[in-house]
Amino acid sequence: MKESKSNQNIAWYLEEGKDCDVVLSSRCRAIRNLANFPFPRYFKNDDGERVQSLVLDAFSKLTGCGNFMTIEHSSLSPVNKAILEERGILKNLVQRQKDNVLAPSAILMDTSGKIAATVNANDHLRLFSFASGLDFAQCYNSLVEIDDQLQNSLQFASTYDFGYLCSNLKDVGSGYKFSARLHLPSCVRFGKLSAVFDYVKEKGFNIESAFPGQSNSIAAGSFFILSSCNAISGTEYDQVAAAESVCKYIVEAERKIFETFADNKSTVLRNSIIRSFSTVKFSMLLSLKEALDIISHMMLALKLNLIAGISSTELSGLLYRIQNGNLSYLLETGSFEFEQDVKKDRHLKIERLRSLVLQEAFESISLGNL
Repeated sequence: MKESKSNQNIAWYLEEGKDCDVVLSSRCRAIRNLANFPFPRYFKNDDGERVQSLVLDAFSKLTGCGNFMTIEHSSLSPVNKAILEERGILKNLVQRQKDNVLAPSAILMDTSGKIAATVNANDHLRLFSFASGLDFAQCYNSLVEIDDQLQNSLQFASTYDFGYLCSNLKDVGSGYKFSARLHLPSCVRFGKLSAVFDYVKEKGFNIESAFPGQSNSIAAGSFFILSSCNAISGTEYDQVAAAESVCKYIVEAERKIFETFADNKSTVLRNSIIRSFSTVKFSMLLSLKEALDIISHMMLALKLNLIAGISSTELSGLLYRIQNGNLSYLLETGSFEFEQDVKKDRHLKIERLRSLVLQEAFESISLGNL
């Protein structure tokens, strides 16, 4: 059940990042629409074909911005779509359909996996850039370089008063939005989450569970997504600075509360870690919520130096590897022997694979300091 080591080495989320004990990853999204064309939902005749042709031609002229491959959206399997949704590329995507025919749309992916784009989804062009840890500046700079070159070939819709025009009013302005995946176990355990939420809201940001639907109360695994609410507050540089500032506040708050753990490694905490490790070792089936909680406990244990044999980036990488889309891909491309009752149920096969992925990842973990 081994995954390719080379693939793991090139995955951006396995790189060391700044403040990655709290901010697991950063994402920047830029939206652009071509002048003289309606938004995708209002396409008529060959509007979709013309927009896609212009955008893809402009991408073919990029220099020094990475190597992009183009994938027709219609050619994506449900599993591939699920993976792109889990990576934050196709999330909330809406396509226009008329007479049961979808408007032409495509996904562009840089071979590094750090940069992606969608064509003719909610808008004519959506650009995405990812980085490990807290690094909105890197994400922004990557997209600015592409944006500047694209404007040599494309005329984007904009006005002096409102900035770049987008299908959603909250995206009008710079067209840029920023988000980060956070791990806040200390704030959750000590009941300080409401103070963080209040601060985030006051600064014009939103925070919600990173894995909605996996918990009825507190976010599963204490994983959250922080995101900017609009793209019109100040310049792009102001927005980068604001996102960095909010994240730094959260990092400081989480670390300050975490010091209580460092000074008092309670029996309750140790028990949670031991139970999580034992659950992985002896379970045959694991739900996504169970896996998220386990990874969260092991991340906390690693910060407290209670375990060894696994890195923080490997634990962060597991958040992608245990999701349904990725496991479905493994199921379709791998060869596995399942128990008789499991092989008849796809849901059980996914949960069985999830337990195997975690067992493999935890093979080298030592609980010596517990």
